[in-house]
Amino acid sequence: MLRSHNFEDRARIVVKAGDGGNGCDSHQKKAGVLVGKPTGGHGGNGGNVIIEADPNLQTLGRFRYNKIFSAVNGKHGSSNKKHGANGRDCIIKVPIGTIIKDAQGGLVYKDLASSCAQVVIAKGGRGGRGNITTGIADKGEKGEERELLLELLLDCDVGLVGLPNSGKSSLISRISNAKPTVAPYPFSTRIPSLGSVDTVDFRFVCLDIPALTPGSHDGRGAGVEYVHHLSRCRLLYVVMSVASDEAPDPVEDFHALCREMAMIDGGLLKKERVLVANKIECKGGRQALIVLEKALSQEKVYPVSTVTGEGIDALLKDTVVCLRRQGMESR
Repeated sequence: MLRSHNFEDRARIVVKAGDGGNGCDSHQKKAGVLVGKPTGGHGGNGGNVIIEADPNLQTLGRFRYNKIFSAVNGKHGSSNKKHGANGRDCIIKVPIGTIIKDAQGGLVYKDLASSCAQVVIAKGGRGGRGNITTGIADKGEKGEERELLLELLLDCDVGLVGLPNSGKSSLISRISNAKPTVAPYPFSTRIPSLGSVDTVDFRFVCLDIPALTPGSHDGRGAGVEYVHHLSRCRLLYVVMSVASDEAPDPVEDFHALCREMAMIDGGLLKKERVLVANKIECKGGRQALIVLEKALSQEKVYPVSTVTGEGIDALLKDTVVCLRRQGMESR
């Protein structure tokens, strides 16, 4: 399946730390003395490669073409007890939520789950010792080199999941500052959309991914490519349309969506969730809502209209209560 070129959440890069500079083998020159005192300086240490989480970044798109990152080598030592300068570090900025893995074995080096978190992913080589210390000079060590796989899990608190035409894009644009494509046809959402939601005294981040559809677990549709981003969220909005001309049987739609979620990632169904019954202003919406609430009495159902705004305040109020109950503080 082709991934969208507008959103990159995986990248493969090569990092090379700087080599240590060589130690210098030199002796003091003095008239009448064949070999004077050692005066060779030490070589500088090679620079490290550091990966750091930056809250201003949202995708790994910068790595589509830039794939090789190198720190600076340490300078060689020189005579007259002059030590070589240390090499400059290479700092690579990535979005919060980036997981750094070994590209070959899959070993996880670090999960940069918080702002400004960082890791020295490749250490610079130690500079060689000049003969000023032991009388013998040696060469600097080579810096570490690694091939890495970067995988981004978007940092969100509430995740939106639903079938085509459920109105997820309309919902996230109504409650947050996100500006996704909203259109009266299925699959208008092609890439994930993050938005910040501001209530009176609480702020949280929500994430909308492309719609799931029957067969998503077999790779159909764009939604399955981005489901893994929901793994960090604390609460799921399961968004369902109750408009009769779009969803003749919203109860079966709910069960079909849950089956897909279970086959893609069973952990999603273990998350706390609410059922957002959208489009109650549409034809047959009120009647379908009654059927939905009766058939799914074990679910928390919130009837809303992203067109009129009905039910939105109640949904957000209870969302804040849920997030606070889980120990989350306002962002």
